[in-house]
Amino acid sequence: ALIFFVGSVRAARWGGGATKVALVAAAWSVVYVCACPVIGRLVTARNAHRLALSGCLLLTLVSGLLAVADGFEAMLVLVGVSGLATALFFPPFQVLMKAMDTAGGRSVAYSTGLYTFSWSTGFACGPFVSGFLMQFGRSGTPGGEGIGWRYAFLFGAVVSAATAAALWYFLRVWRAMPHE
Repeated sequence: ALIFFVGSVRAARWGGGATKVALVAAAWSVVYVCACPVIGRLVTARNAHRLALSGCLLLTLVSGLLAVADGFEAMLVLVGVSGLATALFFPPFQVLMKAMDTAGGRSVAYSTGLYTFSWSTGFACGPFVSGFLMQFGRSGTPGGEGIGWRYAFLFGAVVSAATAAALWYFLRVWRAMPHE
């Protein structure tokens, strides 16, 4: 959501009309929709953790690169790659959550609820925080842009890296626990 928001604001500030702004979400969506069925066929309970971690790490890299991408075309390509990173994360994460919750005696409904709560919280917080970060270094001219967009994308990189670290930690803890 942070990438959608910051990318859309940047496209608008570059003088893009509605179609150019819409391309930001479309670039992510097309790649995500095409990648999810492929990744869905590849993911298993045994490799879900590696795929989810690789998605987090790829999104960390993409967010960092977005912080230095100055042109619309470069940004659009990176937004598309973020769709791949997201596809590498979400379907495997769902498989992982199901395996963990089933082993812990929790229902699929619990797993689905926690999953939905988690991504919804991120979807709400990412644009909100990045909106504040984008105010840094803003010029006084209408539509003027400072360096705040870079901070917003770097914030996304930090959150993605922290998600990878947290996932790695919880996997270690979960594996160390006795399972029935």
